[in-house]
Amino acid sequence: MKGKSLITYKILLVEDNPGDIFLVQEALKDVDIKHRLYVAKSGKEAIEKIIQEHIRPDLILLDINLPFNNGLEVLHTLKTSDRHCHIPVIMLTTSSSPRDIKRSYQLQASSYLCKPDSIDGLTDLLQNTCNYYLQQAMLPV
Repeated sequence: MKGKSLITYKILLVEDNPGDIFLVQEALKDVDIKHRLYVAKSGKEAIEKIIQEHIRPDLILLDINLPFNNGLEVLHTLKTSDRHCHIPVIMLTTSSSPRDIKRSYQLQASSYLCKPDSIDGLTDLLQNTCNYYLQQAMLPV
């Protein structure tokens, strides 16, 4: 039931670039899934928000290049935690490095997506991603 969800999903964006944060916030305004966006501006902040139970996200959008703990370190921390390993973690980054892609999947990223060049492209990407992971995929609770 597109756009009719009564659930408010929690999305955690882990991104240190203010411009990219703004673009994701704007793109998510046009996503037809009810959500609340949380932002962590470093890997350390993301781990603290999740592990210390300040939030329990339904979906994580994770950049690779972050201060303090990079995205791959955050991914490793989450995927080795019995309590958090089921949360879908989408690597959302500008890196198209084969090494980064391979390492992300080795660490059990749910998906690896390169940031599109346009706001429309980002909106479409986030709509499809949120629809799949939040409304179609069957995930453990």
